[in-house]
Amino acid sequence: MMKFLNPPQQRLVGPLLKTLHLLRLHSFAKETFGNRPPRYPEAFLPREDCGPTAQALDVLGHGQESYRQGMSEKVGEQIVDVDAECGRNEAESDSTRPRKRPRPWQDSPLIVIDDESRGAKRGCDSRPEFGFQLMDIEGLPTMNSFKLDEHILPNPEFAVLCDYQFDLEWLFGEHPILLGARRLVIVHGDSDSIAASNKSIIDNLGLESRIKMHKPFLPLPYGTHHTKLMLFFYDHGLRVIVHTANMVASDWTTKTQGMYVRDFPVISSESSIDSEFSLYLSRYLQKLGTPLDEARKLLARYDCSNAGVSLVASVPGRHTGLDLHRFGHMRVRNILSKEHMDAEAENAPLVCQFSSLGSLQETWLLHEFKTSLTSRKGGGIRANRAGVQLVWPTVEQVRTSLAGYSAGGSLPCPQRNLKPFLSPLFHRWDGSESNRKEAMPHIKTYLRHSDGKLHFFMLTSANLSGAAWGKLEKGGSQLLVRSYELGVLFLPSFYAGSSFSLSANRPSRGLSHHHKYEFIVAFGEHAERDKLTSGERTTTVVFPVPHKLPPSKYTPSDRPWYWDGVFSKLDRFGMKWPMY
Repeated sequence: MMKFLNPPQQRLVGPLLKTLHLLRLHSFAKETFGNRPPRYPEAFLPREDCGPTAQALDVLGHGQESYRQGMSEKVGEQIVDVDAECGRNEAESDSTRPRKRPRPWQDSPLIVIDDESRGAKRGCDSRPEFGFQLMDIEGLPTMNSFKLDEHILPNPEFAVLCDYQFDLEWLFGEHPILLGARRLVIVHGDSDSIAASNKSIIDNLGLESRIKMHKPFLPLPYGTHHTKLMLFFYDHGLRVIVHTANMVASDWTTKTQGMYVRDFPVISSESSIDSEFSLYLSRYLQKLGTPLDEARKLLARYDCSNAGVSLVASVPGRHTGLDLHRFGHMRVRNILSKEHMDAEAENAPLVCQFSSLGSLQETWLLHEFKTSLTSRKGGGIRANRAGVQLVWPTVEQVRTSLAGYSAGGSLPCPQRNLKPFLSPLFHRWDGSESNRKEAMPHIKTYLRHSDGKLHFFMLTSANLSGAAWGKLEKGGSQLLVRSYELGVLFLPSFYAGSSFSLSANRPSRGLSHHHKYEFIVAFGEHAERDKLTSGERTTTVVFPVPHKLPPSKYTPSDRPWYWDGVFSKLDRFGMKWPMY
């Protein structure tokens, strides 16, 4: 309901809806679990005839019929698609049910272009094999995107949710399947008052013995816990999700977001596999604190050798010795310096797209940071301004966005951070190819490309700031980092094809040593570039980068968004900025 109201109306009805929502959650938790170990009602078990949202509504006592009818109302000229359904009983398709617009993926092949998958349609297990995907935005036609509901399976033995902000009332109401986790650790960066409010929700639900909240230690000022990570441990596998959204409603309804999703099987009894992915993740969990010790122990049970990415974390502190190259932008430098890239990468621009702009120094951005993200085996590129492109929304793009000026509240940048040396680097956000032109970005991506080819791609929680990526000190022998961050780095040489799946029980398949992969940028269309090089067959993998490449430079009339400005031109809700 709230999504159909403008911000002033939301402020009026919000408190009443929250009270009713909490009462409903309490009743659900008491009736479903009581004081016994968590067991899922039949309605939560996977079914072939409906999506996860509909399953959860059965338990909460809401009729699927009335819910779908209400949510299929028009938003502008678009029809909201509620569920990503695996199939539908023909008897349900009566004349009283609003007809839903088919999803674009229903007529599109899988993202990975390979002989084995060409022409396949999206089914119950439809995650791209390399793991990167965009999140659905209700009310907009979308391609190659998914809902969080599609990735949460029932009855995890243990679960970890790491994020900056949490609204547990919304989270448990929208995804009640989370309440069935036998044990759940919530790692947050909220203020003490918000954390206390969330803790009271857990206590009122009677789940304090199974749900624990933890705020990691911050040794330095001006830092925060900003990582966005989900871990779901099952008897038969592990699901890892690295994403970009806060656990609040607005981040999942009106903003462009991304996620990496990967499933890993249990290590067989006759093998012992310590992959770089699992070792790095275990070290990072250790840095978060002792409440994650159980997750570290469980992680050792799974084979993560087919991750297809490298993790890139930031941990607050002053790092020297081996740790100098384990965190922040120096971690990226260490990985890329060992990576051979094609000659065309020599002059490929570095595109930085983010949702918060820190107070940057020219030498840090155009030398230190750029050197790390443009490293390659055998050399790098010259540090010059033409090599860096900053994708950042304009004032007009925020005003005309889905959320109007309120979207600017999630794009922190005071005017003093818009330093003169940044002006020639700014490029417009353009999500038209992914149907996200009006969905302001909360996603953070860093990449290099040339002629539609990606040389690397990174999805991360880290915005463009020294606090997130770290700053070198003492002649480059020490890295100062203030915040916790986590991202995934995709390289063609890391690519891992068909993998184990918790949803479809798809077996693992190793990669051929005589196979080469390359990444290209496209959305909604797929072109194959198979070629033989020294006996190797090259397969093209299409990456759904959410914004236009190459990005368009600002026009003379464009102004970069800054959230302490005063803008009198009305947005789509008839509001000015500031909105008070």
